[in-house]
Amino acid sequence: MRDNEGFSKDGTLMRWDAAVIFGVALAQRAQNAEVVSFSSTARYWGDVAGAHTKVFPLTGGESLLRSIDRWKSGGWFLGGGTATAAAVRKHFAGHDRVVILTDEQAGQDLSEVDRAVPESVPMYTWNLAGYQHGHASSGVANRHTFGGLTDQGFGMIPLLEARRNGTWPF
Repeated sequence: MRDNEGFSKDGTLMRWDAAVIFGVALAQRAQNAEVVSFSSTARYWGDVAGAHTKVFPLTGGESLLRSIDRWKSGGWFLGGGTATAAAVRKHFAGHDRVVILTDEQAGQDLSEVDRAVPESVPMYTWNLAGYQHGHASSGVANRHTFGGLTDQGFGMIPLLEARRNGTWPF
């Protein structure tokens, strides 16, 4: 994710700040979640190719603000580059769903992101940049991409899964 790109109207909130805030908040509400930061930019990792990842340890009962403080001070901002498929493949361990917060750049990772996990596993992508071409299919089977991000966005997950299970609320 481009760290120098603003996410908020006034430019004071960066895209990766938004991804961290919403990603950690979502994980704190989950029963069992894994939050992974990833990068592929050579300037941060020498000449090593591929996805460079770091799992953020969640602490039960910790406030969101304290978690964000730990993220910032603990070196989880890994830099630029978006090797999303490689990062998902590296960390997928039978999870019941995958949620990705990204700018959806895929130039450094030629694999298709939606093939990084089995088709039976729902994958939800929030595109924080609004690039014209996304990194995965959307609106088919278990693949969904959303543009932008609000605190109400994650409410889409149970709605989509309820429809899949035949319990749509209407």
